[in-house]
Amino acid sequence: METTKLYKKMYDIMCEVESLEKDKTVGTGNSSYQAVSEKEVLNKIKPLFKKHKLIIFPIDGEIEDLALPYIKTDKYKGGEEHTIRAITKLKAMYRIVDIESGESQDIVGFGNGADTQDKGAGKAFTYSYKSAICKSFMMFSGEDTDNTHSDDIYGTKEPTPPEVSPDGEKIYWCEDCAGEILPTSKSTIEVLLAKSQKYYQVNLCGKCANKRYKADHPDV
Repeated sequence: METTKLYKKMYDIMCEVESLEKDKTVGTGNSSYQAVSEKEVLNKIKPLFKKHKLIIFPIDGEIEDLALPYIKTDKYKGGEEHTIRAITKLKAMYRIVDIESGESQDIVGFGNGADTQDKGAGKAFTYSYKSAICKSFMMFSGEDTDNTHSDDIYGTKEPTPPEVSPDGEKIYWCEDCAGEILPTSKSTIEVLLAKSQKYYQVNLCGKCANKRYKADHPDV
């Protein structure tokens, strides 16, 4: 099926949509930051979808739940606590349909949701929905909030301690992709940790550190 009419409408929406305002505060105190809420995205895009007679809805998804054990150190009370970091990763497929021509286009959104109870999937779904719309219609909010975590602001975050295996080996987890940090062809684990702590105040694997660098230096 040709999508000439639908693509024209999507292009018109991209040209008409306004920039986003950061209307949501995440976190508290010095570790808080401003973000774009789902409400802000929908308030900008829904009137244009109604105007051009388009609809969007989810059609498929792949979800993965991760439970990553780690040791948390209380810098005020002292001592260590064994705990779990629960992360839900979602890849969702959405379909945009032109109700006049019947043409359709599928788009993909990715989202992670961290929650100790039962809201991880909902958070991941909300973020994937926002990302799918924002990326498809080039909706910008200025600063790239994906590169900033609430605990990273002003370098207030304490380095995440490693998980300790039964044989005493330290295992570090990347705080972007939740994968284990392994040495690369150019850097040891110690070098990766030192650089990611210096520049981003978090533990990052080589791949995620490179992604952040490219996002911060688009012209390089």
